Amino acid sequence: MNEYYYYVPTFDDYRQQPAGQFLPIWQFTNWARRIEQLERNVERLNRQLERVDRRLDRIERRLGLA
Repeated sequence: MNEYYYYVPTFDDYRQQPAGQFLPIWQFTNWARRIEQLERNVERLNRQLERVDRRLDRIERRLGLA
């Protein structure tokens, strides 16, 4: 008979609790992950801008504009 056993949820089980109480924790971790991702993107774009700036400086020097 055990092979036909199925889970009967009760109200005091954590799976039956409202999800709202767990939301701020997940929200905070998502925010923290997103902030880290944005910081990495800003650093990457900053490096790209510096490369473009150096390239423009070299071009200006070659053309005698600097």
